[in-house]
Amino acid sequence: MKFLTYNLWCGTLIKELSYDLATIYDSGYDIVFFQEVTSFPETSNYVHNSGHLAPDLQTLIRITFFDYKCYFVEQFPGFGTMTLIKPGLEIDNFEVKLIQSENVTGNWPQCFRFATSFTINNNQYIHVHGLWTPEGKIDCDQRFLQSERLIKMIKRRNCLLIGDLNYHDELKCLLWLECHLVNQNKVFGIKSTRSIHYKKDIKQADYVLTKGAIDCSLQTLDFKSSDHLPLSFSCNFN
Repeated sequence: MKFLTYNLWCGTLIKELSYDLATIYDSGYDIVFFQEVTSFPETSNYVHNSGHLAPDLQTLIRITFFDYKCYFVEQFPGFGTMTLIKPGLEIDNFEVKLIQSENVTGNWPQCFRFATSFTINNNQYIHVHGLWTPEGKIDCDQRFLQSERLIKMIKRRNCLLIGDLNYHDELKCLLWLECHLVNQNKVFGIKSTRSIHYKKDIKQADYVLTKGAIDCSLQTLDFKSSDHLPLSFSCNFN
């Protein structure tokens, strides 16, 4: 099966993104995982921290992936993650789980609080957009809680955990996950998941972690429609 995860940067580069979304659709991925999906009407004046007005990405994605099943999960009103399922795949046990403290509230960007989980053919998939903190990607109580709750979500012998975790390879909270899952980024030597638009030093954020996966392949795609790069992953399960 083929998977792709991509943080869309709230559609900051909407023209380039429209083209890349069509490219992703034409590639025939079985499951697509998007983060930073905005869902604002055209009359909205919501401004992303890049200074651009946020487009209605949810509608654009539903039009582009017209025959996929689309699941939008709000992190706060008008902003969230989206999971797209190719026609012919039947999902079960779809649920949304809180992975942050119940006391974390507010809007952009601290309240990335929810992860989604579902199964296909008894294989589990967990889609996450991890906590952002103004101090940067450092170990902290909130990230340890996030890892702990993600680990508790793993219920099946075979599992794919994927998305923008807002981690990097040296964090202990990532090592916690690696006690239960294989970090495919490390297996395939992925040192950066950031595009030319990202200027900070730490270039890691997006991850693919697996349990029970075989015949794996992982690479970044050279898109320029976000400050992230897509991760394209394929595998079979035991």
